[in-house]
Amino acid sequence: MMSHTSVDGCFASNGEFREAFADMLGVSPASFNGSEWLKAERLVTPLGAMVAVADAHALHLLEFCDRRALATELTRLRTSAKGSIGVGRFPAIDQVEEELGRYFDDPAQADR
Repeated sequence: MMSHTSVDGCFASNGEFREAFADMLGVSPASFNGSEWLKAERLVTPLGAMVAVADAHALHLLEFCDRRALATELTRLRTSAKGSIGVGRFPAIDQVEEELGRYFDDPAQADR
């Protein structure tokens, strides 16, 4: 069961994100070994911090970290991944971070 207390702070740093994410999952941060099927990363936008979750092929979740539904959404993803979710990046997270950066740099150019 995930704790809802961790999602309220929006994680001031990546280190805090790693610790809070582990807390939400009910595991130790040291248990993330890099072999997880799904990986989550904190992305910073002008509107606030977001959590992106992806596998090696696709983005599965992009949500603001202060949303109350985040813990529920992460629980569903963890269940579908048979518990194999950790902290890190896949190319889909890099891509969405780049696209968000372009959008916020110049929203009129985002569709190009």
